[in-house]
Amino acid sequence: MSRSFFEKSLCTVIALIFIALTLLMPTAAQAVRPAAQLLPDTTKGCLLVADPDLLIDQFNKTQLGDLLNDPVMQPFREDLKKQLKRKITESGKKVGLTWEDVESVYAGEVALATIQPDGKRKQHAQIVLVDVTGKKKEVVKLRETIHRSQVQNGAKKSTVKVDGTSIEITVYTVKEDGEEETRTLFIHENQLVATDHIQESKNLAVRLVSDDPAEDVLQNVEGFQESQARVAAASGDLVPHVEWFVEPLGYAEVRRARKGGRLRRGTDMLKVMRNQGFDAIQGVGGFVTFATGEQEILHRTMVYAPAIERGDDDASQDKYNLTMRMMQFPLTNNLLAETWVPNEIATYASFNWKMQDAFKYVATIVDEVIGEEGAFSDVKDSLENDPHGPKIDMDGELVKFFGERLTLIADNEVPIHTQSEQLLLAIEVTDMKAVAAGIRKIMVVDPNASESEIDGHIVWQISEEAIVVDGPPEIEGLPLGFPGVEEEFEDEEEDETAPLFPNKAVTVAHDRLFIATNIDLLRRVLSVQRAEGNLADAKDYQLIQTELENLGAGNDSARFFTRTDESYHAAYELTRQGRMPEAESLLAKMLNRMLESKDSEDEVRDSEIDGANMPDYDQIRKYFGPAGVYMQAEDDGWLFVGSLLHSTDEPDLARVADEGSESPQ
Repeated sequence: MSRSFFEKSLCTVIALIFIALTLLMPTAAQAVRPAAQLLPDTTKGCLLVADPDLLIDQFNKTQLGDLLNDPVMQPFREDLKKQLKRKITESGKKVGLTWEDVESVYAGEVALATIQPDGKRKQHAQIVLVDVTGKKKEVVKLRETIHRSQVQNGAKKSTVKVDGTSIEITVYTVKEDGEEETRTLFIHENQLVATDHIQESKNLAVRLVSDDPAEDVLQNVEGFQESQARVAAASGDLVPHVEWFVEPLGYAEVRRARKGGRLRRGTDMLKVMRNQGFDAIQGVGGFVTFATGEQEILHRTMVYAPAIERGDDDASQDKYNLTMRMMQFPLTNNLLAETWVPNEIATYASFNWKMQDAFKYVATIVDEVIGEEGAFSDVKDSLENDPHGPKIDMDGELVKFFGERLTLIADNEVPIHTQSEQLLLAIEVTDMKAVAAGIRKIMVVDPNASESEIDGHIVWQISEEAIVVDGPPEIEGLPLGFPGVEEEFEDEEEDETAPLFPNKAVTVAHDRLFIATNIDLLRRVLSVQRAEGNLADAKDYQLIQTELENLGAGNDSARFFTRTDESYHAAYELTRQGRMPEAESLLAKMLNRMLESKDSEDEVRDSEIDGANMPDYDQIRKYFGPAGVYMQAEDDGWLFVGSLLHSTDEPDLARVADEGSESPQ
């Protein structure tokens, strides 16, 4: 089955923002009932745009708007518009609407939602709500267009009268992939409603005609209420151009149901995540605003996860249950870039995290994934006592010395190729000598590991060639962190799990345990004579820190810094080369999902954008400014605040020269 309308619409609507499509006509002044008062309380994800025209107008005031209006981008812009419109049209078939249909009639708020009818995990539905105030002629024309399109597609038309109302719902029934599907449409009091679920369409009709506010609606859902209220409080008088909400596990369940349900092989990670306490995250919601006068883009997001309410018979003092307890990110004022972080990197992120507790609380989820209670303890015991293993006490010789700061840096290797992304993970340690001894125990029994020295530091390199040897058991699919809502759950049926770092280099230095995907990035970190300087001294980094502090940063749980001109470079260049579908970076995977066709999920898709139409990256990098985000732990979750700033500085000419050769390695 094809992927959900909400899923693709969410990606494509946001993408349309970035290509600044010219939408139609100013909005009418008359307001209709807000979508949050109509969407059911079983909504698992939604995107709300109160004024699409204002959104596009504000976006066009940003540098990204300037980028898309640059003449050098016209061929690429037209090609991308064509691809995205096709994707939206393909997605819209699920509810009988295309994006062109929506943009021909909207006069105010447009809402896209994916829901779980009756709260049943095997059900799924999509809803589109459009304010069509003052668009009577356009609506009549749209009805005629939809009817012709549906009939040509082999659909059978019928009507359903909603009891207790004057509303008559138009229903089109069609067979898709051998299954019968319904698409419904009705308009009442300037509100156009389209769904792929008859009962949900009836429920919406009843809410629309009722004089009394309904109770079973999205605005009364605690996760939605609290996440939106928190970002609204943080935003003050600033009006968002886009609002969004996701209930993570519920949304993943709806997507699974839309795709036909879970396959019967492998671990059911959705079930595991619920069992391990991650359903404590009741909602994630945010506001996005463009061209505020100070920021190109300003966004605020709240992850709402209140503490578990304990009964009188529950002696636990923990905030959350089981593995969810690892989500402990205390506030600190010590998250600025360390002196070992080189200047010329694309991304820097640093967290304050109780890592020793995290390793302790991961045991129950490992046991459940493996399917045997005590499995995690058995693995640790094997590492310590197996004669062919490293004979290391993981808790007493490694984890015991972990501090609370975790740092990640990322960069791109040039010339750009499909594996250009370089990552380095740095774990704070309290005793370098003890940790180095523990790492040596692990490495000397690994036939893939070799020892070398960089500026006085012992470095272990592990080649990516797999050699099967006797030793402690491998744990396939071991969760190494909090998985993404979509990526991790979609991949749970894979037969093989790619290692976190397939070709790593490891060392202990600067009171850190370093694990890098590329020896060159580690060499830059360890260099005692670093010509590029330190990130902390860079003007753009300092500018972002000042910006974040103006937005409320100070005592934080995490800070992020990104040079978007560097972080976007690999994805852009691979698109030019026609190799984007092969790319392995996180950004590339996200874009690949957005542009893939419905039949391409199990294979590398064809490149759908003609890279020959794209200008050289040096012509457009001036449009990408620095960005930053801070995260603060609160009593009931985590608040993220971030900003993309205007690019004002000239690019680093030395680095641009190094990147001048664009042929892949």
